[in-house]
Amino acid sequence: MFFATREQAASALFKILQEGITNVDIGLMQVNYGYHGNRVKNPADLLDPAINLRVASMVLSEARDVVGGDVASAVGAYHAGHKASARGRSIWYQNTVAALARRLSPQRITS
Repeated sequence: MFFATREQAASALFKILQEGITNVDIGLMQVNYGYHGNRVKNPADLLDPAINLRVASMVLSEARDVVGGDVASAVGAYHAGHKASARGRSIWYQNTVAALARRLSPQRITS
């Protein structure tokens, strides 16, 4: 969903949350409110790019620590989580991000 103003986005976000839906990805880094909403005082805080990036960097840093420092695996875990049952989805996501990065990079990125 995209909105013309932050106020419109916040209104829609609160409506979704009031319906009991917490599996909502918010902002630039698509921070999942259900898993990481505890990191902000107000759900609408995640609409602020600086806060969203700060929270996402914490999540990614923690994921990197959990997976032993491997950045590609951390990207997968950022999306899918750390559980063994999510391993396939994690690998799919890290490969998708790597392929996109290679496509967008003027200097070819190698895996």
